[in-house]
Amino acid sequence: MKKKYVFLTSFILLIISGFLVGHVYYKSKQLQEVRKAMLDELSTKYGKSFIVSNLSYGKALGNKTGTYTADVYPKGEKSLEFQVHLSESGKILDESYKEMIWRREAIKSWEPFMRKLGITSYAVNIHIPEEIEEQYGVEDSYNDILKKHKHIMSEYLFIGQIEKDFDKKKEILKVKEITNHILRRELQDFSIEWRYYENGSKNADVFEMRKTTPSYSWHFSKKDVLKGATEENLDRFFIQHKKETSPTR
Repeated sequence: MKKKYVFLTSFILLIISGFLVGHVYYKSKQLQEVRKAMLDELSTKYGKSFIVSNLSYGKALGNKTGTYTADVYPKGEKSLEFQVHLSESGKILDESYKEMIWRREAIKSWEPFMRKLGITSYAVNIHIPEEIEEQYGVEDSYNDILKKHKHIMSEYLFIGQIEKDFDKKKEILKVKEITNHILRRELQDFSIEWRYYENGSKNADVFEMRKTTPSYSWHFSKKDVLKGATEENLDRFFIQHKKETSPTR
């Protein structure tokens, strides 16, 4: 009886193993097909080669079909990595290559002003309404789009700064200057998140810096400064963060 039980268990495990191997092989083959079709479509659309750094499949509980998500970048330009979302059949649903091109140009357009203020770690996220975005291609510059549609576009600034000897009176003047500058851009909306740290690399990625609590910060949007970027008004959005302390035993 014991031998029969062992044999039956082994047989069931063999069937399950075979199923799992077949399933993994099938999904692997499916991923390869989706990857190739996606790269062919992107290459045809933009006239250049792309590299896939990650491709995954997911399906929400209760859904009959799932979607693929891929991280892709143009060959030789890893800094322009963007996401592609695909249907179960491998058809591209949406991708953000144009947005990444324009975002890079937006960051570049802020560079002279940031350099003047001594800021090296910053990023700019942008929002262009879908109906406007569809009218333009990668050959169109962000500045040209901004000139025509600034009143319905938005920019979001993220700044990370290392200041061992933080001087609030000095820094609020810089915050005032950058706020007045972005107000003159006449955007529909904007926000500024400016974080100060006592330690760290001055050239660190600003989004890596955001993973830790700063010593001081300002964070506000256009609606907060419509009456003017005065020092008194900006002071309302200043935060001195509590330093994290180790728990006592």
